[in-house]
Amino acid sequence: NSCQNVMYVYLSSFDLEKVQKVPYPVRCSFFDKISQKEARKNFNLPQDVFIVMILMGGSGSSKIEVYSRLISEKFPEIHIVACVGGDKELNRKLNVLGEKARVTPIEFTEEIDVLMKASDLIVSKPGPATISEALICETPLLIDNASSQLVHEKPHFDFVKKNGYGYGFSSKEDMLDKIRALQKKDSVYDSLKSNMKKASS
Repeated sequence: NSCQNVMYVYLSSFDLEKVQKVPYPVRCSFFDKISQKEARKNFNLPQDVFIVMILMGGSGSSKIEVYSRLISEKFPEIHIVACVGGDKELNRKLNVLGEKARVTPIEFTEEIDVLMKASDLIVSKPGPATISEALICETPLLIDNASSQLVHEKPHFDFVKKNGYGYGFSSKEDMLDKIRALQKKDSVYDSLKSNMKKASS
């Protein structure tokens, strides 16, 4: 498309011999060793349940509420960590939901690394920061591919899928089906964890 053509023209103007690729920068705290049990204790999260973290960027997103309601209705046994960022109204709505469902809304925090290590699965958009951080924390990804992706985000989704770090979902029903499968923590889930461990070691 036209956007991709513009990017190609722009990038081809560089002298590639003067361009050096570097890993995506990640805060040092993501490399700290902390067990899932301890990470959950730090945020007063339940120990013996499957935890799904929903993370859609620092500003939050209306999708967080939609997905939290869907997952909690379909899988009442799952605990949801909903990262609302700076969205006060979203935080209020999810606190209300949390009175009758297993939902813990989290406002902006510098301890995303601890929350990722406390979780069993991360539902997120295909942002490079979240993917890199999840990879270090060895927490499998479920990438939102249901809405229109930005051109520069498609390679991130392809990277996750190709290397076996998680899956994408193209609809709400698809998301629920994949959560149902991964919740079992069988060999399929274990293979995602293993692929991430190899890459981050």
